[in-house]
Amino acid sequence: MRSKDRLKNIWVELVGESAELRNEHIAVNAMCLISFVLLMILVLFDIVMGMYNMALILGSMSIVSSFLYYYARYKQKYNAVIFIYTIASYAILGVCFVFNSGINGPTVLGFVLTFLLLTAIVKRKYHLTIACVHVVFLISLCLAEYQMPHWFPYSYSSGLVRIADWSFVFVLCMAFTYFIVMFLRSSYKREHILAEQRALDILEQNVRLQNLIAEKDKLFSLVSHDISTPLTLIQGYLEVLGDAPAEKEIEIRQGLLSLTRRTSDMLVNMLTWSKSQMNGVKINTQSFNVNELLHRNLPIYHSIAEAKDISIDTSACSDVFVSADEEMTKAIFRNLLSNAIKFTPSDGQIKLAIERDGRFCNIHITDNGIGMSPEKQQELFTLNSKATYGTHNETGVGLGLVLCKEFAELQKGNIIVKSTENEGSNFTVRLPLS
Repeated sequence: MRSKDRLKNIWVELVGESAELRNEHIAVNAMCLISFVLLMILVLFDIVMGMYNMALILGSMSIVSSFLYYYARYKQKYNAVIFIYTIASYAILGVCFVFNSGINGPTVLGFVLTFLLLTAIVKRKYHLTIACVHVVFLISLCLAEYQMPHWFPYSYSSGLVRIADWSFVFVLCMAFTYFIVMFLRSSYKREHILAEQRALDILEQNVRLQNLIAEKDKLFSLVSHDISTPLTLIQGYLEVLGDAPAEKEIEIRQGLLSLTRRTSDMLVNMLTWSKSQMNGVKINTQSFNVNELLHRNLPIYHSIAEAKDISIDTSACSDVFVSADEEMTKAIFRNLLSNAIKFTPSDGQIKLAIERDGRFCNIHITDNGIGMSPEKQQELFTLNSKATYGTHNETGVGLGLVLCKEFAELQKGNIIVKSTENEGSNFTVRLPLS
């Protein structure tokens, strides 16, 4: 069994496999290789039989076959190889018919085998043409021998040599015919399996696409609802802003700022997700100080946190350089910090930490908020399209966390979450070091 597998592996290495080549290209490689082996066997036989002229002719053609195999297997010049192979096949049939005793020799068997070889590699629409050329060419050679027999010398030294030549070529044609048929059946079976696999892949893609469309429709429905709510509140704030007393204006302005920020974040997440689904995401990897990036974008969130009397502690953040996309990393910060503020009650605390861990930089965002149940954590990074509410009834659909996970993995990192209900959550973003 091991030797059989070893031979199969050698054959695959010689002619290629379906993972890298199309079946018709594998067939061209195989036919060129088979022709080379067949011609070399005939060369050795003709030398043993003393038929040196035929050995020289077939040896020359075996060299041509080796070159055709090289250009097919390693240069992928399939159309040129097929054309040259076809012309060379008729040339060798004509020469062999003339120099190997004409109709008395076994070249007629070579016509049958060559027809099988050609129909295995040329396109189906040319099969009838190949058949007609075969018939016309063989009949023309027979008529030429009949009219000019002196052009077709009898090359056998004895009747026994002729019988041996016929018998050997016949057995050889049978063996290679069987091999070619089994190869074609194997190719058909392989193509059938690949077609079934492609059909299953298309079916799975259709199911995933339908699920994605359903999730998208539901997501857009929820987002449109969640956007309309803060816009209505903003309109209400603006209507009473002019008539509100001075001390009330500060509270109204803070409310407007918080609503505007949440609505803006929601729209940015939606646009970013939509763009990634339609066009994919391009990564611009560079080296940068992740601590500097965090502190550059932190003032905005300090003001939002102060509105809820939440403190943000960055004392555990150290300078670490990572190899990542700066905009993606900033989007991860934005979403995780917004979520931490959203789910942390008044007088709560958020702790940020940046540290090295082997070949990675660990970015920890920890809060003492409402936490999550194990069931909630299971569906945390999925588009389940379920609205969530913060400690001040802030709304969201969890799209930001989906983006965070996607962006972290695109940068060859990941996100780890640990959370306990009513105790808080810890999100750890791991990015490769510079």
